[in-house]
Amino acid sequence: MRFGAFWRPSSVIESPVWILAAPYCSGVELLKDALQDWGIVSRPDVQNLTQLSRFRPLITEANATVQRHLAPHVYMERHAARVRDILAPVTRSIAQYDLFQHGPLGQTVLHPYVCKAIAPDARLIWVSRKRKAWFHAVEVLERAHPLSYPEYVGWEQNRAGREALLWERRRIERRKFLRLANAYPEHCLDLQIEDEDVLDKLRDFADQSPTRQSAS
Repeated sequence: MRFGAFWRPSSVIESPVWILAAPYCSGVELLKDALQDWGIVSRPDVQNLTQLSRFRPLITEANATVQRHLAPHVYMERHAARVRDILAPVTRSIAQYDLFQHGPLGQTVLHPYVCKAIAPDARLIWVSRKRKAWFHAVEVLERAHPLSYPEYVGWEQNRAGREALLWERRRIERRKFLRLANAYPEHCLDLQIEDEDVLDKLRDFADQSPTRQSAS
């Protein structure tokens, strides 16, 4: 039995970390490199599939706290304490990082409401990529790592179906992000990776972050 109202401090990420909350193969390396070059982050996470697999039951339990039509602010009031308690082992294991591009915080592993609950001052970035380019990148990755992505067989058996499924999943995840962004616009940024001014938009957003302001 959990007593969420009495979570330990380590169950909350207090610092304004950066979360690249977009599906894999969205081109987020460009953004990570820029944030590092500007001195805004210095400790990006590393992919650890073994750890992610171990935490999967907690991730599933945390995501299940999100009710489909619940507004973000209402979710925080009702469920933040509980979800922090659920994910306390996860939070402690990633406390050393200040940027997340892999699961559990990066990509779309955790619902954006859950990310916001355990990291209240986090900056979340959604990255869109042109459809054909994204499909190609996903196919290359999944074919290269068939054990990690068993659904790769869809590229051979039913390409149109595989693309439709991926695009629908992406649409659903983007909708979740936009609902959070509408409630917390100062903490969320929506980018198109191919835009010529994508780094200018990122820099403008970063200049408003507490980390940047404290360094000025």
